[in-house]
Amino acid sequence: MEIKRKIRKEMRNMRNGISNDEVLYMSMCICKKLSKLKREAEYENILLYSAINNETDLTEYYRYLKENNKKIFFPKVSGDTMEFYQVTGHEEMKKGSFSIMEPVADENKCFKEDDRALMIVPGVAFSTDRYRIGYGKGYYDKYLSCHLAIDTIGVCYDFQLTNEKINDKHDVRLGGIITEKREVFGND
Repeated sequence: MEIKRKIRKEMRNMRNGISNDEVLYMSMCICKKLSKLKREAEYENILLYSAINNETDLTEYYRYLKENNKKIFFPKVSGDTMEFYQVTGHEEMKKGSFSIMEPVADENKCFKEDDRALMIVPGVAFSTDRYRIGYGKGYYDKYLSCHLAIDTIGVCYDFQLTNEKINDKHDVRLGGIITEKREVFGND
């Protein structure tokens, strides 16, 4: 756990130190890579996130998905749980937990456990063996451990990718990771 805390602090400081122009440029590169993967062609449902604190901005990928008529979902946190709700436009979002833009909850638009989906996962740091360090609350690991049919791709800037072993027994391994410079995918 100490190594996670150290890496989390280091990476947050590095990410907070990059300029808006760098965020936009690297985010655009990552969104282009996501679009070229065409992995979402296998899925009708795509689960995204609202970027905060210089995280990878997925606005361009969101536009691409809308143009391709995908069902797009965003997370909403309530207490210790996180659920995803379909969003068709930004007017369906408002500031929620941790001052993050979240969908207005509508049970009719909640992502169903048995639906197949591709989730684009944020993080503070990622390892080359495809684990992530988030903000420490465990929302994504809890969610993914209950929704095993979801394919996952983590997105981050290249400096956030480490060779350190960062996973604990409760952490969920991602299907892949994309940075502005490289892609890391696995078969397990």
